[in-house]
Amino acid sequence: MKKVGLALGSGADRGFAHIGVLKALEAAGIDIDAISGASMGAVVAAAYALDKDIARIEKLALEFSQIELMKMVDLNNPITSLIKGEKIKQWLIEKLYGEATFEQTQIPLAIAATALEDGSAVFIRSGRIVDAVMASATLPGIMPPQEVEGKHLIDGGLAEAVPLSILAEMGAQVRVGVDLYGYTQTLPNNFNAREVIERTYRLYLTKLSQIYYLYPKKQTVLIWPQTEEGIESLTFTHAKVNIEAGEKAAWEKMELIKKLIQVET
Repeated sequence: MKKVGLALGSGADRGFAHIGVLKALEAAGIDIDAISGASMGAVVAAAYALDKDIARIEKLALEFSQIELMKMVDLNNPITSLIKGEKIKQWLIEKLYGEATFEQTQIPLAIAATALEDGSAVFIRSGRIVDAVMASATLPGIMPPQEVEGKHLIDGGLAEAVPLSILAEMGAQVRVGVDLYGYTQTLPNNFNAREVIERTYRLYLTKLSQIYYLYPKKQTVLIWPQTEEGIESLTFTHAKVNIEAGEKAAWEKMELIKKLIQVET
């Protein structure tokens, strides 16, 4: 069998779909040999790489509430950022990663972040997992940049929305990417300020997610969960429907994935 690398893309609330993808891959008996993640994809990728317990991750997602989200709001000096992010980090430590490091994962893991200095993609593969995930999931202006090895890091999805490029370096022969911006989009009736900002960000990440076209298509499969348009948000309270969308999209590509990982004789 060829080695399989899985790249989980950015997408805020939509990232719950990654759980459904992993459930489907497990049910199909497909082992993941390397995993990467950006933003919300980093949150899920790191948790799965650590103990391969998708049931635990799904349970946390389904139990997450608006009240729990509000408890994570620790307002900061607005000149620096909207929130400090320390309560989010503490939640991640308590619920997902503890003080675990990359060296303790069951699956080789790479977390994508974006360097403010030059906009380059930075792949973190050592140190505390929670620090890497915080860097990858830092929304510009919402949380302060995370300083790692002299660089100021923010949302990994801004440099590579689906972090496929690192997988070959990690030994993957077949790459599976989960693109959360490949869904069918509907245009708003009126382009007010909020809708213009949301649409711009969405278009930008949609273009970035198409980076997979640079890779040999014979070795790359893209999964596009068709989550509902209104679910794209920062409420993180739509886990069930997004998980189902991810699971459905993964099964639609399962035969192709199985065919690619078979070793030719």
